[in-house]
Amino acid sequence: MKNIAVHTNFIFKSVEHKKIINYALVFISIFLSFVCTSSVTFAWDGAVSGRIGVVDVTSGHNYGFRIQLEGNPVICNGQYWAYLLDTDSNYKAYVAALLAAKISNLTVGVNVNTDGSGYCHIGYITVR
Repeated sequence: MKNIAVHTNFIFKSVEHKKIINYALVFISIFLSFVCTSSVTFAWDGAVSGRIGVVDVTSGHNYGFRIQLEGNPVICNGQYWAYLLDTDSNYKAYVAALLAAKISNLTVGVNVNTDGSGYCHIGYITVR
């Protein structure tokens, strides 16, 4: 009978250990999910918000659609303007949203990456 009690106690400890391991794995999974999600947020070279002060339009492959925010805050790499190319995915939606924000005097959030020439290429916007 004594051996059964010892064996039962060992199984109980194993179950408790398994619970602890499962909780640890869940915690690690949640933590890693948070870290991976947060890294997307911090992947931008620049992130600013404000109202659009200036819109410049030129040929599509020559930094075709450019914006500057009111007060000329630095957007990235010492630059005060950001651009889209006509070949960018969702280009028309970006332009429409940015022009609507300009006309309506709304605040925009602009997230950019620095291109090979040191200019700010728009990669994500929000209109508030």
